[in-house]
Amino acid sequence: MKLLRFSLFVVLTLAARQVFAQVTFTAKASQKVVGQSDLLEVEFVLNGVSEVDQFTPPPFSPFEVAQGPSYTSGFNLINGNASSYYSVSFYLRPGATGKFSIPPASVRVNGHLVQSNAMNVEVVKGSTGAGAPPPANPFQGMMDPFASSREAYGDQMLRRGENAEEKIRKNMIIRMNVNKNSCYVGEPVVATCKLYSRLESESKVAERPSFSGFSVVEMAQPQQSSVNRETLGGRPFNAYLIRKAQLYPLRSGDLAIEPVELDNSVTLYRPGKAAHAQPSAGGSVFDQMMRDFWGEEGTGAIPEKHTLNLTTDPITIHVKPLPEEGKPADFTGAVGQFTLQSSLANTNPRANETDTLVLMLKGSGNLPLINAPALHFPKGIETYDPSARDQVDPTVSPIKGSKIFSYTFTVDKEGNYTLPPISFSYFDPQTARYKTLTSEPLLMQVLPGKKSNPKSAPPAGQAHPYMQWIALALGLLVAGSIALVVLKKKPKAVPPPAPEESYAPQVLAAMTTFKEKDWLEDAHVCLKENNSTSYFKALNAGIWGLLSDRLDLGGERNKDQVLEKMEQRGFSPYVREEVRTLLEECELALYAPVHTGHDMQRAMEVAERVRKRFEHDLRD
Repeated sequence: MKLLRFSLFVVLTLAARQVFAQVTFTAKASQKVVGQSDLLEVEFVLNGVSEVDQFTPPPFSPFEVAQGPSYTSGFNLINGNASSYYSVSFYLRPGATGKFSIPPASVRVNGHLVQSNAMNVEVVKGSTGAGAPPPANPFQGMMDPFASSREAYGDQMLRRGENAEEKIRKNMIIRMNVNKNSCYVGEPVVATCKLYSRLESESKVAERPSFSGFSVVEMAQPQQSSVNRETLGGRPFNAYLIRKAQLYPLRSGDLAIEPVELDNSVTLYRPGKAAHAQPSAGGSVFDQMMRDFWGEEGTGAIPEKHTLNLTTDPITIHVKPLPEEGKPADFTGAVGQFTLQSSLANTNPRANETDTLVLMLKGSGNLPLINAPALHFPKGIETYDPSARDQVDPTVSPIKGSKIFSYTFTVDKEGNYTLPPISFSYFDPQTARYKTLTSEPLLMQVLPGKKSNPKSAPPAGQAHPYMQWIALALGLLVAGSIALVVLKKKPKAVPPPAPEESYAPQVLAAMTTFKEKDWLEDAHVCLKENNSTSYFKALNAGIWGLLSDRLDLGGERNKDQVLEKMEQRGFSPYVREEVRTLLEECELALYAPVHTGHDMQRAMEVAERVRKRFEHDLRD
């Protein structure tokens, strides 16, 4: 039995290594020498997978990120052999001249950590003229190279006198279709690009449209399962999805969708000399296909390689302006159908401590383009810039889901406050009318701040408790110094330690304080119970406890203060961003409690990583 288990373990291990060995992670820069006034494009490509558990970019200093990250995933399909890929690209602006090395990036795939290669770049003064600016609307999600036939139709064969180019154009068609040619500003248009083919080919996108005047949201990435059989003109074709996206027009007028160009390499076969072998002699499957197609006049085949460029027809979308009649003063461009809900993280905060107002916008429409509504708080309340998070389904049109805005604020005095209603206006394209939503007013009772609480002050004539601790610590320090001097003068055997009972209660309490606390213990328990609501509450409390302990925050919960102290202590921007994202995710999860086990596990992995960084002082 032990031998069987060992053999099974070896087989599984070797299989896993064989699969993982097919994964390659490569970093490349657009040029090795770049001008200080140019932009450098860097791309990290992971072949063999379509998604990753975590991507960590390298520190780019002295470069600054001008645009990015931009994510692309898809698959390469050449003559039936499919392989997935995942890429991340940045545009960098040089901050100094000289020769620099950009360290490797890292990704975690199926629990394995993979690193890319480093990149060496030289920055010179001025411009080299080779630094391409980042595209205004990059055409992401396209697969290069692309196509293959899943079902053979026999059209690879050329009869005598048949024109190769005409045959390719008849059996390979690329089309861009839209679900509407007229819409309002902000109303989505679904654009779908497909290649219809009856031929085996190697194809590569040569020209990608910029979609100028539109904001682009991907609906579907090309997958191997996206190859379907469809009929055009009464003939069956293999239909390959190249791209499907929602285009949100940003201005009125006639907007053009530029053509997509596809370079194709196709091998066709012409009949050769008659075969001398008898049909019954057998031969390869290809020879049998030749005999079935041309008969016995010739079983030999002469391959001909042809290249041909296919182009979609240009498309014009007529975009109507939003009406001026009835437009609310607070309208900022939201188009669709929505509902509004507001709540407070804490209805009884203390003075000078942070609280959060959460505004949840639900519905369908141009959610990614909607900005945070303006708030009008009473005097005595200080607000900070809001944060936003999308929870949307981009596979439906218009996009459906929710957008959550978080407004952090502080109140400087205790008392009862009423936060006024929040209004949000949008345009409904179905009724061609503007509508305004209004939230309910929120009541809040602010308790006295800790510093201003008279109960916390010691009675007259009695020392503050902290002074007792300070006096105890100084006494221990003096006693230790005296003992050290005595030992230096007259060495002697060290006596056995006294039992715990002989220590003063204050000393035992001080010793207990220094024991390492497991801040995530409660969250781990809730994770095992798969209770998302309790889990995120425990995780939020644990993370804040850890940060308060390590950064000396006191009783305040202020993300800006956390990030500022981390920066002062030398933590890299990527570590600070990871902490910020984790805090926001825990905060928002309290108001959107439905989460999958994958979401909970991912958040715990990030929290454990943050804890280890603080425990082992990992600052980059």
